[in-house]
Amino acid sequence: MKNFYIFSIVALAFSFNLNAQILFEDDFESYTPGPMGDQAPWWTTWSGVTGTGEDILVGGGVNQRGYIGPGGIQDALLLLGNQEYGLFHLRFYIYVPSGANGYWNIQQEETPGIQWNGQWYVDATIFGGSPGVITYDITGATIPYPNNQWFEILYEIDLDFLTISMWVDNNLFLDSEPYQGTWLGAMNFFSIDSNTEFWIDDIYYIDGIFAVDDFSADVFSVYPNPVQDILNISSKAAVDVITVYDILGKIILQAQPDVISPSINMSALQSGAYLVNVTIGNVSKTVKIIK
Repeated sequence: MKNFYIFSIVALAFSFNLNAQILFEDDFESYTPGPMGDQAPWWTTWSGVTGTGEDILVGGGVNQRGYIGPGGIQDALLLLGNQEYGLFHLRFYIYVPSGANGYWNIQQEETPGIQWNGQWYVDATIFGGSPGVITYDITGATIPYPNNQWFEILYEIDLDFLTISMWVDNNLFLDSEPYQGTWLGAMNFFSIDSNTEFWIDDIYYIDGIFAVDDFSADVFSVYPNPVQDILNISSKAAVDVITVYDILGKIILQAQPDVISPSINMSALQSGAYLVNVTIGNVSKTVKIIK
């Protein structure tokens, strides 16, 4: 969650539903800078061939993120699993410089080009977009977005009722609109012209529900991750509760530190993945930790 501090973004907090399954998270930190290539199973290209210039680029210096630049060449595909039923949430953060545009779409299948299930244009007059807003091609609906700062995109796609909802910086944009397809295959980030330039980061994709709360200044970070013994929580306000779950949703550890930037001892836990839920006031958020 490094961008929250670097760009002074107020973070989205959400409460984790233990019936939900995290399908993947991606903050780009573990990748080698340059073309994504085959570094992650959920990233590929429109052609299916990596290393051809279509890849999303990994960069940004100390705090890495994904980059789509100008020229109409990059055509990255984020694979979402060819989902046929259920409720899915996909969240990512995006940064579009002034004077640049952005574009992405949802594909019916992981094999692209079969069917488009909606397209979104950021400040793009090409293909019917409009300056200063995000445009949804199906209805022509628009919503303003902030230039030169990170902002959040959140999708809720219900394949049982075939509806799609979307929030931009916690502002409802699409409210249970008819979903154009029947599957959820992939999201395509494409360089549509010589004016395209945007960064994406902190992707979070789950099968299930999380409840969206208000934005809060009480953001936090955890380190180190992976952890060996002591997990540190860096916060701007006192942390009320820390709860550690295993991947089956069983509570393993719990503490009520009531101090700013507390720590929790995880030395007795076996190696594996854990979910750490941190509550500050009425805001609760869960992060994945590897031991």
